[in-house]
Amino acid sequence: DGRYIYSCNGLGIVTKHDLDGNRIWARTMEKPDHNWGAAISPQLVAGKLIVRFADYAALDPETGEELWRVKDPHTFGPPAIFKVEDRSFLYTCRGELIRVSDGKKLPSQDWTIAQKTFAFFNTGFVSGNRIYSVHGAAGIQGDVYCMEFPGTVDELERDGLTQVWHSEVSKERYYASPLVHEGLMYIFSMGQIFQVLDANNGELVYSQKIPGRMERTFPGLLLVNDMIYTGEENG
Repeated sequence: DGRYIYSCNGLGIVTKHDLDGNRIWARTMEKPDHNWGAAISPQLVAGKLIVRFADYAALDPETGEELWRVKDPHTFGPPAIFKVEDRSFLYTCRGELIRVSDGKKLPSQDWTIAQKTFAFFNTGFVSGNRIYSVHGAAGIQGDVYCMEFPGTVDELERDGLTQVWHSEVSKERYYASPLVHEGLMYIFSMGQIFQVLDANNGELVYSQKIPGRMERTFPGLLLVNDMIYTGEENG
């Protein structure tokens, strides 16, 4: 927020420091709900600090006090954030829709995978009134969704988001968050399959295995000066 740094580690500890490094408060939350540790950055949204270790929770940034909590199955990536009529909402990588003001869960997709396995890792990409998401499990399932949110809070709270299109892609894990730019949606699988879809209808434009000896890809895609950058496990 320009004045304080909020952090959380993989074991369930959240802290607030000032810019001189003085600790303002620290709070121990619940233990993460899986053995890989929590992997979701804290987010300041509408005066609340959003964190997740086993559930989504909102903390008071001033005191660290818990304000609300939403039960949530296994997931890794931070939720996408969007506004309707100046009110803030979270859209998780599992397709859950949460109202930031009080933590109420609204009508949502709550996507699952055919088999009990980890499959939800990244943050959806918000472009205009649409949210683009990708998830999958290696050898089992790979899905891309384009969802659209309405122009009024009443419609959103009554009906949730509308599915614009759904496409099946390479059956892999997708740790990298997607990127949408100039009408194209870019996704990058853990196994280095780079796929590009038409953002308007979900049709595959091309798919390419990135050549060379790369390790697993985890970081999200990043657009800088008309170039798309990514990373892999060894740098």
